[in-house]
Amino acid sequence: LTPPIQQHLEDILEWDFDIFRLSDLTMNSPLYFVGYAIFRKFNLLEDVGGDEACFRRFLLQIQDGYKKNVYHNSMHGADVCQASAHMLVALRKTFSSRSKFPLGFSSLEVTALLISALAHDLGHPGTNNAFEIKTYSNLALCYNDRSVLESFHAAECFAILKSPSCNIFRHLQPSEWSGLRFMMIELILSTDLEHHRSFIRDFDLKCQTIYEKLISKEKNKTGNNVKQGDANSKSKPVSSSIAFEIMQELSSTAEGRLMIMKFILKCADIGHPARILPLHKRWSSLIQDEFFLQGDKEA
Repeated sequence: LTPPIQQHLEDILEWDFDIFRLSDLTMNSPLYFVGYAIFRKFNLLEDVGGDEACFRRFLLQIQDGYKKNVYHNSMHGADVCQASAHMLVALRKTFSSRSKFPLGFSSLEVTALLISALAHDLGHPGTNNAFEIKTYSNLALCYNDRSVLESFHAAECFAILKSPSCNIFRHLQPSEWSGLRFMMIELILSTDLEHHRSFIRDFDLKCQTIYEKLISKEKNKTGNNVKQGDANSKSKPVSSSIAFEIMQELSSTAEGRLMIMKFILKCADIGHPARILPLHKRWSSLIQDEFFLQGDKEA
């Protein structure tokens, strides 16, 4: 690492991390450096087999698998991974976790999240699902018009992992591999914005159910009456202590933790409006340019 790259990577877990600066410093190779730096920060290399050379080859293959699109390129993949890592650290601070990761996340779950973030748009053609479906593309034919690009991205990632020289998970037990593959597919497919509203609805319903359970438990414990409608009111503000309990309860199951990981990845994927304004403006300009390029193809 050159001193400027090393110095810049010291802030890899900060929300205001400038991925564009890293791309310039690394001659357009930000994904490789982000992936390696974050896995080192979280001491996750041992969880992917401990073969550093294999992991480096895997990162290079993921980086090279991205096309030179204006927006959906390897820099976007790196940015989403960096944002996901930041959110994990923020959750750990929020919930004062003494363990390595927040909310009971295992190393394998965190690995699934970060690798999915790096590869979530792998091979992106620069057009959206609607374009692929309406043009009857080979991808649309292959994936039957259902989450076409997301299915493709996941498949591309696992095609790289199938290569012995890049299989960073070759030391996992069959049950661990099956669980990891399931999580990664679920995570990458969750980035399909067509299903965004339904995911938010399901997440809200899950939290509402837990909230009602907690209120009922408190009522039974104290004998106090809960005002009619309190447990079912969606407009009623939820205290920070109740929100804390909801998240703790949600994360007590593998299904709940996967839901939280999906939320993290989705926020990281479309969250640049929450970045500092200069970064947001650059990303906004790039996505507009890519949309216009698709418009040219449509014309």
